[in-house]
Amino acid sequence: MPDMKSVLESIDALMAHPFPGLVFKPHGDAGVPRRAHPTPHLLKGATSEQEQQELAQLACSASALQGLVDFYRRSNGADLYILKCPNCEVPHPAISFLPVSEWAAATAAWQPGGEMASCMEGCDLYTQTTWRVIASLPSEEMRLVQFFSGHYQGEDVAGRICSIGLDGYLGYEDVLAESFEGLLASIVNDPAEFFNRLRFTWIVETDQGCYGDPIEGYTPNQQLHPDRAPWPPTRPLAR
Repeated sequence: MPDMKSVLESIDALMAHPFPGLVFKPHGDAGVPRRAHPTPHLLKGATSEQEQQELAQLACSASALQGLVDFYRRSNGADLYILKCPNCEVPHPAISFLPVSEWAAATAAWQPGGEMASCMEGCDLYTQTTWRVIASLPSEEMRLVQFFSGHYQGEDVAGRICSIGLDGYLGYEDVLAESFEGLLASIVNDPAEFFNRLRFTWIVETDQGCYGDPIEGYTPNQQLHPDRAPWPPTRPLAR
């Protein structure tokens, strides 16, 4: 399991990159070459005392959750690999770790009575444990779930992280990471592998149509990359 200290140091290094960027593969159908687009990162503000209390109550003293607690002591979430959408002016982080104050509402959408509740039918893991949605991705309502306590099929699930969504590649009970430390390490050390494991792609739009745009890699300095390219201008939505 990755050490949380080393993971936090990796995040500090990620935030110190001068011009972070994701590299996208050449796209034959769209007729575009390999491109390295700027994708900055943003740490959010301080976690409030009330949010710290909520987190402490959820995590109790479980050692498997210490990495999550340490991260949120430093920052109340983060937006990583911020992408530009061809059809709207608002940027979208490839993954957004939500502030603690937003966990409950994000989770309620997937619980009985919520708008996404029908997606959870037959997922016994989620009825026998305590969990919260802690992160989102801008594709197919994809969310990351942190388990705080409970047992499923004879195993303690505290610390485990899974993904849920409308059309995810992984099943709702497939383990994405055994710990928050492991999750952060995979996102920081090899973002292309992480996003491809979830089958998350961005989009490229041309006169020929709109296509999924697989991520190939990451560069700490997009401005020095041989395939550096600005994001295409936003197209106004048809009214």
